Amino acid sequence: MENHFEEYKIGAYLTNPISYRGVKIFQVGRLYCNKGRVIKPHLHSEFFELTIVTDGEGIITTNNIPVKVKSGDIYLSLPLDKHEIISSSATPLKYDHIAFYIENADLYKEMDYVITNFHSPTERIINDNRIIRLTSLILAEYTNNSEYHDEIIANLLNTIIVYIIRDFKNKETCNEFESVTSKEILCTQIMNYIDVNIFDIESLTVISDVFKYNYSYISSMFKSVTKTSLREYFLNRKLEIAKSLVDENKLKIYQIAEKLNYSTPNAFTKVFKQKYGYSPKKMK
Repeated sequence: MENHFEEYKIGAYLTNPISYRGVKIFQVGRLYCNKGRVIKPHLHSEFFELTIVTDGEGIITTNNIPVKVKSGDIYLSLPLDKHEIISSSATPLKYDHIAFYIENADLYKEMDYVITNFHSPTERIINDNRIIRLTSLILAEYTNNSEYHDEIIANLLNTIIVYIIRDFKNKETCNEFESVTSKEILCTQIMNYIDVNIFDIESLTVISDVFKYNYSYISSMFKSVTKTSLREYFLNRKLEIAKSLVDENKLKIYQIAEKLNYSTPNAFTKVFKQKYGYSPKKMK
């Protein structure tokens, strides 16, 4: 399997994103894949990302769930997703990508609808030629950097986000959700809250405050619906994120322990080894 590809990193600001009127850009670019190119699994931080397939086909795997994509598909990745892309060998992928964070509180609240109702990776594809064209204009602006560059990019970004929200709200999900109970929807919302706020949650009792239910009720309801305890889900997600952070090799072990609110690095190492069979230091 050959892994040749061409990539145009028109803008990469992962450590120092640029703010455009309420929206931060982390990365924007274009990538042409050949012969089964694999973009290795990587952890998103707080940003959203659009993968806009302009040609070919492939598989996007998010949190271990694979989804087939083809020309014209726009795939939305959410904050804290673990993300991998595999290009087809027969018809290699070509795609544009743009990673962004929404600072505008009102706009983020609207985007939260998308996070809550389309948390499953199988529900993340939209098709909208307007978004494809607007992203191409952003790529052109980064290439040219002409007069009023910032104003144009700000307008384009905000328009793209509005189209994303509209497109997902217009998706025909009525039939799918007719058979879903209110408890199942609440469990999905709880899992999403944990995933998005994994670095900030020190105690699961915060779930009770956020969703306005007694904690013992939430805990027993979650176990009856998901067959997994709320605590087990939370601890497993922490360790999955921790494993990805260790694999990235950008943070020291004690920094990962602090980031995920473990009491000490030794406590983190102990639970990590219990789950994966080896210590984070050995993995590094």
